[in-house]
Amino acid sequence: MHPVVFLDAVSNDQKLIIFPLKVKPKNDINGVWKNYYWAASLSDSNASQTIFGRNRSGGSRKHAARDLYTEPSTEVVAVCDGTVKSITAYYMGTSQITIEHKTNDNRRFFARYGEVDPNSITVNAGDNVSQGSIIAKTGLMISPETNRHPTIIAGQTVYMLHFEYYPGNKSESPPNNTLDLPYRRRNDLRDPLEILREGYENTFSENVKNGNRIDINQLQVSDEGKAFIKDGSHLSQNLIMIQRAIAPLVMVT
Repeated sequence: MHPVVFLDAVSNDQKLIIFPLKVKPKNDINGVWKNYYWAASLSDSNASQTIFGRNRSGGSRKHAARDLYTEPSTEVVAVCDGTVKSITAYYMGTSQITIEHKTNDNRRFFARYGEVDPNSITVNAGDNVSQGSIIAKTGLMISPETNRHPTIIAGQTVYMLHFEYYPGNKSESPPNNTLDLPYRRRNDLRDPLEILREGYENTFSENVKNGNRIDINQLQVSDEGKAFIKDGSHLSQNLIMIQRAIAPLVMVT
């Protein structure tokens, strides 16, 4: 991390990525629908239709996202700052919002927030969004063939956020569908698990589990320390010297 980025993180209590929901999903590890755990691996005993890479459409394609099950009309937020690139109709009467995100540690990616309620969308294509801003609410899928909610969990009505992740260097927003197997998505699609885990930790964990060290965002830096970090004349040996400057500030619990 660049020293100036570090300083900003300390000063602003900044999280680079947050979770796209303000509350834990119902299919969390201890949630009421834990048998559909959103962060499971394909080899896990609780692997379900919610996870990335699971067979869909009779095995003709694979699931391109992680599904976060929610209460009805749960608020969906931007995981970090970005620009809305597209808003279109999506599956079974829902909509999708695709945002190009850029983090302060120079990551750039497209995120698709799918299966949201079209009537709840608060942004337009071209809008700039800030981390944590509400962009929509989770939607209810209704099959056009039956005019009913599809069976996702037997006997239950399931609202969800379908979250896709495209970290490639493509300049254009990814299309909703392609002919490319196995996901029928653009080839820079990746499993969003790690970025969702990062956001989950930053949103719901009071302390980052890092031995006896305090989360970087909880450190307090003196004026002398801030001046040192900003001083460009020290950048040639910044790693060693920043470590020395910060070491006394690390609190031991």
